[in-house]
Formats: sequence, C-alpha cells, structure tokens
Amino acid sequence: MNTKGVVLDNEGRHDEAQALYRQALTTATDNSMLRNNLKLSIALEEKAKPQARGLELLQPAHPWCNRVSAVVR
Repeated sequence: MNTKGVVLDNEGRHDEAQALYRQALTTATDNSMLRNNLKLSIALEEKAKPQARGLELLQPAHPWCNRVSAVVR
C-alpha cells in the first residue's frame, strides 16, 4: 500500500494516496514511514493548491473583463 501511495503521489493523485496511507495505518499504527508519507502527501497537495488557484485568477471571469481592464489602463 505504501508503494502504491508513493506512485499515486508522484502522479499528483494525492487524495487516493492519502486514502491508502490511512488504510494501511489502521493496521500498522506505529509505522513511521506510512505516517511520514501521509504528511508529505498532505504537504504536496497543499503546495499544489495555490498554483492552481493562481492560474484560475489569470483567466477573466467574464468575457468583458479584458475590455474593462484595457479601458482602465
């Protein structure tokens, strides 16, 4: 499960990876590698979120936004 979680994290599929880590931790509660990989996966997911939001902000919400910004300049 740990290896599959790492592969999913590398593919950017953090939700699926975290589910596997959590499932494995139910039986191996003291496994520090699983715990660390879960924390890393959560951190990677958080790091990816601002980039995605930033790209959304670059695109105008309405077609007329470009015309308005051109007039304001």
